[in-house]
Amino acid sequence: MSMITHYENFLFEQYGSNKIVTKLSEYILKIININLGKLILNKHLLLNNELTNYEDISFINDKISIKISNRNYGNINTKSININNDIISDIDMKLEFILSSKEITAKKIFHNNYIFDTISHEISHIIELYLTEQQNSRKAKSWENGENLQKLQKKYTDKEWSDISYFIYLSLPHEMRARIESLNTDITKNNINGIKNTQKYIKSTKIYKDVLFLSKIDENILLKKLKLDNNYKHIIKDFSELFLENDNKNYENNFLKYIRNIKTKNEKLLNKLLKVSYNFENYTEWDYDFINTKINYDDYKK
Repeated sequence: MSMITHYENFLFEQYGSNKIVTKLSEYILKIININLGKLILNKHLLLNNELTNYEDISFINDKISIKISNRNYGNINTKSININNDIISDIDMKLEFILSSKEITAKKIFHNNYIFDTISHEISHIIELYLTEQQNSRKAKSWENGENLQKLQKKYTDKEWSDISYFIYLSLPHEMRARIESLNTDITKNNINGIKNTQKYIKSTKIYKDVLFLSKIDENILLKKLKLDNNYKHIIKDFSELFLENDNKNYENNFLKYIRNIKTKNEKLLNKLLKVSYNFENYTEWDYDFINTKINYDDYKK
């Protein structure tokens, strides 16, 4: 079994999705549907130790907080998760989702509800941690980078850095993998309703448009934008020393090199996103509440 610390080596199947993630996500959706009457009545539901009966992986002390809301939102506290001897413990998952009037009447969440995408996205993070621990006995570097990026996002809040740090967030390996899984889930549920051209559908999604944008982004334009930030000198220094853990004092060069690396990763991700369609169609030829943040792509063009 190959190492999975790096982006290219994560144990996804050939077409970009992970069967463990799909199966566990469906199991959680089933649990929520069983308890949907209570959720509709109270608008909020806390489920404890519901994953202990799951067959393929052992879970202990899991907590899932679910809320009927006016938004679709999911969060996993990765710091609280412990993985030891193939047992996942102390999962703390928060879910919010929009329930339609038809679903309320039927007392059933339909498979095309966005909550399934949200669950798949968060579960992919858990399974990645699980598989990484099995292989390396430590978390993948991507997770440590995410924690350091979050520190910088809280420390510097001006718009220029906020936008650029979002691009960096989208290009963290564990987030890129989760978006592949989310796209696969989205197509799975919508394919039931009859997508005529899967690749055309993929290219219409925000995930694909973000990746296409990042695969072509100009690192010099980003640096120019970042220099408009009042805290530019502190940000560029902290980015090198804290996020990149780079001793090179040429901070601007470190930043530019990393953005070029982001472009390369997203060029590869374009390939993976379109390969998702192979789950549903055969082609002989083919071309190449963070999650919902909108990018004004024109701001980053010459």
